[in-house]
Amino acid sequence: MTERLESVKPIEAETASVCVVGLGYVGLPLAVALSEAGHDRRSRPRDCVKG
Repeated sequence: MTERLESVKPIEAETASVCVVGLGYVGLPLAVALSEAGHDRRSRPRDCVKG
């Protein structure tokens, strides 16, 4: 199986860990939807990534 198809397996199995960077009008609803779907997710405000 190709590397691309292997990387999709955790998403399909709902075992993927997801990091949402930026909790604005797109990031916050996305983080909530991922959490409600059962994915392990981490959320970070965009400004904390700049270092």
